[in-house]
Amino acid sequence: MRKVIIMDDENSPKIELQLASFIQGIKLYVDGKEIKKSADPGKPYLVNMKNGEMKKIFIKVKFFDYIPSVIVDGKEILIAPKLQTYHYIIGGIPMLIVFLGGAIGAMVGFAGMMINYKIFRSKMNAALKILSVAGITLAVYITYLGLAFLIGNMLR
Repeated sequence: MRKVIIMDDENSPKIELQLASFIQGIKLYVDGKEIKKSADPGKPYLVNMKNGEMKKIFIKVKFFDYIPSVIVDGKEILIAPKLQTYHYIIGGIPMLIVFLGGAIGAMVGFAGMMINYKIFRSKMNAALKILSVAGITLAVYITYLGLAFLIGNMLR
């Protein structure tokens, strides 16, 4: 599981965010100990700072993106580069396979989409990103066709 440091300065404890996976959801750690959401409106995480101040941390999961928004006292903290609308559109092309392939298409397409978003956030140059995303998208469709062929033959 990948952890991202949200805060770690002289006024705050070390606050880390563990990103969600297929198996478990997002978790927040303060000085290495997991904390739970509060019952306050919006269910923020409440964190005591070193100076005695209480901070509210909101974690907002985005639709079809594995990187959530982190909001501390009303200010968004970027934990990864933001994607532009065209990144979401181009990166999401593998999800179109759901219309052809139902559940299998959805699984393969979702995996391809997440990989594409990760590529767009990487530090590769723009041309290499486009080639990589095109390759992943092509690989998704080939993988789907291969799985459909294998499953079709197994059912005969």
